[in-house]
Amino acid sequence: MPESQPSSQMSVLINRLDTHLKSGRHKKALKTAEEVLNVDPSDEDVRRCKVVLLLELNRFADALAAISAHGLDKELAFERAYCQYREGKLEDALVTLQMVSKDRQEAKLQLEAQLRYRLGQYPEAIAIYRQLFQQYKAETMEVQTNVLAAYVAGGQAAEVPAVLEAMKASPKDSFEVAFNSACALLETGELEAAQERLLLAQRVGEETLIEEGLEEEELAKELVPITAQLAYVAHRRGAAGEAEALYHQTMACCPGDAATEAVVACNLAGLALLKGERRGAGEALRRLESAALERVGGFLRLRASVEGRLSPAQRAAVLACAASVAVGATRLDVARELLRTLGSSAGAGAAPRAMPLLQASLAAAEGRPRDAAAALGVLGEGDAAATALRAQLAAAAGDAEGALGALRALPPDVRHRRGVLATALELARRGADGGGGGGALLEAARSHWTEGPGARDPGALASLAWVLARLAGAAQERGEPELALGHWAALEGLDSALWADPGTQRQVAWTVALADPSRLPADLGRLAQAMPRLAPGEEESAAGASLAAAAAPRKGAADEEEGAAVERNRRARKKRVRLPKGFDPEHPGPMPDPERWLPKWQRAEARKGRKKRRDKNAIKGSQGAGKVDETLDRAAVPAPTEASKGPPPKPPAGGKKKGKGRR
Repeated sequence: MPESQPSSQMSVLINRLDTHLKSGRHKKALKTAEEVLNVDPSDEDVRRCKVVLLLELNRFADALAAISAHGLDKELAFERAYCQYREGKLEDALVTLQMVSKDRQEAKLQLEAQLRYRLGQYPEAIAIYRQLFQQYKAETMEVQTNVLAAYVAGGQAAEVPAVLEAMKASPKDSFEVAFNSACALLETGELEAAQERLLLAQRVGEETLIEEGLEEEELAKELVPITAQLAYVAHRRGAAGEAEALYHQTMACCPGDAATEAVVACNLAGLALLKGERRGAGEALRRLESAALERVGGFLRLRASVEGRLSPAQRAAVLACAASVAVGATRLDVARELLRTLGSSAGAGAAPRAMPLLQASLAAAEGRPRDAAAALGVLGEGDAAATALRAQLAAAAGDAEGALGALRALPPDVRHRRGVLATALELARRGADGGGGGGALLEAARSHWTEGPGARDPGALASLAWVLARLAGAAQERGEPELALGHWAALEGLDSALWADPGTQRQVAWTVALADPSRLPADLGRLAQAMPRLAPGEEESAAGASLAAAAAPRKGAADEEEGAAVERNRRARKKRVRLPKGFDPEHPGPMPDPERWLPKWQRAEARKGRKKRRDKNAIKGSQGAGKVDETLDRAAVPAPTEASKGPPPKPPAGGKKKGKGRR
């Protein structure tokens, strides 16, 4: 072959490769690069070009194989570390980064910070980001987003506003920054502010992505994390219906995102457990198994696609959630397998508190209360979650006093929450004092939300309004309407939504009628002005209920006599039994046939007659399985003899009948 032919072929291939690269056709460029290497395997530039093209096509395993095959481990150390990072080999990527040359130090630090973040080493990641800002003035939007994520995941969400100010960044700059700052607000408990920031992120994201030319379906997929976080905020606010709808919307938009599906499935499972629906918990567990779990070697574990995108703490949280849902759905065998996986070396350090709680829950579900108490003993008396579980175990055993004592041992910020307080009030009602301790619990809660440390809580006003409403109801039950009016008056300026509720207004009108019925018309008019939603018909029903209740405490002998008369009238109105014509109750005679309403062929007597008439030799079963009639067996019939044959039969006398023919 002449030497000019390979050189001309190479020039054609190189020109074609250059054209594909400039036009962004990476697949065709990769094919051309392989053709070039087939002609000249020693071309270093084309080798590097092939690795970069594999990275552009997200074929990271092939890129790693190409780097090793062409001996570019040191020259392309950064690219190799990035491929290992994308393949989930985080520890190997950290080792490979040490071979990166100093001229790529800034890129090396950015990748190392991301690796530290994924490994759960948040303080180290934050320190590297600070170095990037101080030495290299790295102020790109991507770096700002990662810095905020490291602060939130590292438990330093309260410092995010100061970090934003130091970076001279604003949530309006990009939807990623707005999203991460919303996550920081969510971590600090500012739910309303977090929801507003998430809506801002959604609006900015839509504007940005529409300018980039994305379609509506692509837009929804890109903004899936914002939708999932909005659902979580609604979940935290107690809006279960809104949260469930947003969770299902998220699941519909991310069919290929395994990590997002796993997190949303966990949250949906938690929502089902809060509702107390065993069937819903079972469906949530099946959804979680299909989205995040797989069976390897006989053990349940996280899918590789999920495990590679979650930190150790997040992986432990998903496993703990799945185990908790399995206990709630009475899938105890699955719960045991998940606990075994969670207790392995990968998850034990990330979930030190979840293991004893889940072990106690599983033991209680299996009917082993002593083992449950022993598992909770590891956490000690000061752990709020363990104390709440002890209260739950005592309540399940019927020990109302023990459960109430455990709830009283909770920290004040937990003990005075509405859900815990409502449970304590119910336990006090079931206790020996018949609810006498409920007033003390409510007074302590009011003091906590007004004068104690809970007064600075964002939800203090709503909690205080709830407590005041229960205090007013308790005073009303004790026959102290004036005290109840004082509580209602304090409630009026705290929670406008609760005050405007028709049920609350009826209770207020009831209390006014009990305290001073003469004030009822004026107060009803004032309540109607304060609450536009109260319709005139509802005002009348509230007034009628209040007046009826006002007369209830004055019950005496006259009321008892009236009640006896009502009972007599009820007995008199009892429906008479109609008897058949000619029936004598004194001499009823034999009992009628209970089958007289059935057709005769369905009655027991008819069935007995059919059994007698049935042929015992009748053939039953499939064809050929019954008794064979021997007369039909032609083999047993003797052959005819000459004498027995006789003359042949004669035709009939009439002969052949002729047809009419034609005329």
